[in-house]
Amino acid sequence: MDEWSPSVAANGDLYFGSERPGGQGGLDLWVVRRTGTTYGVAENLGTAINTAGNEVEPWIAPDGRYIIFSARGRSDSTGRYDLYVSRRVEGRWTRAEPLRGINTRWQEFNQSVSPDGRWLYFSSTRPHQGPLGERLDWPRDAANVDGIGNGKGDIYRVSLRSIGLASP
Repeated sequence: MDEWSPSVAANGDLYFGSERPGGQGGLDLWVVRRTGTTYGVAENLGTAINTAGNEVEPWIAPDGRYIIFSARGRSDSTGRYDLYVSRRVEGRWTRAEPLRGINTRWQEFNQSVSPDGRWLYFSSTRPHQGPLGERLDWPRDAANVDGIGNGKGDIYRVSLRSIGLASP
């Protein structure tokens, strides 16, 4: 059984992807809660997040109020891998929603948020600059950076505020 992409909330809870039995199908996201100096039993994040498709690469906000992950094979997917967000409201996860304005028909994946909570970084295989503004290669030097925009993956950055995830 494979497990990958650990992400830890400030309270020590560990979120990760796994193909372990007991999921919703495909690959799912799980959490093990930290209690004192030990961890509990892995819990599937449930149907608000996981589907029969493949949910991978969780990134949990330090305060645990939202989780961003990559997924494919979902009914609301626009591409091969898309980014999704679910918010924790009154102790429960909301139904995961695609990050509108981010996802394309190519792959978006490998997301993380800057330590100051202002920027979402992610990779995309889109073959051109797209609607998100400048790629993260500054100063701009496409002639010397092999493969930018060639569809094999570039790093992008977008303001969390612009996608409705600004810190409170």
